[in-house]
Amino acid sequence: FIAGNNGKDVYVHSMQIKEKTLNKDLHEGEEVLFDIVEKEKGPIAINVQKL
Repeated sequence: FIAGNNGKDVYVHSMQIKEKTLNKDLHEGEEVLFDIVEKEKGPIAINVQKL
């Protein structure tokens, strides 16, 4: 999950992490840019980019 600017957590799947290397892990405190899309089960993060 990613903490959004509004304080709510947003689900992110590793397939949505846009990384040139194979390392698609996210770590606590790491800053990212992302878009949010509303789905049936709630918001998800897409186009996730590490800063």
